[in-house]
Amino acid sequence: DDLNGFCTGKNVLKIGYGKGVMSHRIWVGGLGSWTKPAELEHEFDRFGKITKLEYKEGDYHAYVMYETLDAANAALSQMKGYPLGDKAAFAASNVSYMTYAW
Repeated sequence: DDLNGFCTGKNVLKIGYGKGVMSHRIWVGGLGSWTKPAELEHEFDRFGKITKLEYKEGDYHAYVMYETLDAANAALSQMKGYPLGDKAAFAASNVSYMTYAW
């Protein structure tokens, strides 16, 4: 708090939290070597058109980008805690945080 409002040259520092912004991209966790990209696509494309699937086999997480925010929200609400086979549950979020680099 001591730096809040402090001037650094032409910039004034503002200390606070990032602002959450809804995104078309959701994060999916709890994955592993047993997860196949085609299986992820099959589970998530029922909510809307997927424009990008970011997943390398063996990773513990993936990102699914939808064409619309409504599709991302539908996937999030229905897939949160959803088991994929008998291996793990999805944890999903579509809130990104705006951050600033100085």
